Amino acid sequence: MTDLANLTFLSFLPLWISVFSLSAIIVKRLHDRDRSGKALLMVLVPIICYLASAYTQGIMKVLLGNVMPAFIAMILFLEWGVFKGSPNPNQYGERGLSFKLRE
Repeated sequence: MTDLANLTFLSFLPLWISVFSLSAIIVKRLHDRDRSGKALLMVLVPIICYLASAYTQGIMKVLLGNVMPAFIAMILFLEWGVFKGSPNPNQYGERGLSFKLRE
């Protein structure tokens, strides 16, 4: 007979590994943009908006539950994934290596 506590831990293990890996990649990208790793906490803002929408009604529920999290996620995606990093070394170290596709 399997222990339910072990089953729960093992079922969440891939999720925690993915969250840790994604967090490390985002912090590395933030450092490349000359920003602190604490900016990763901005991910909590859309989650808080979504949770706050449960206590509102009408258009505010739609705005807090759908529009604001999508808008904030889009801004974070642009900031962390699209904009060019700092070309010079910064307080976090040398500029990271990059690769080019064949031209």
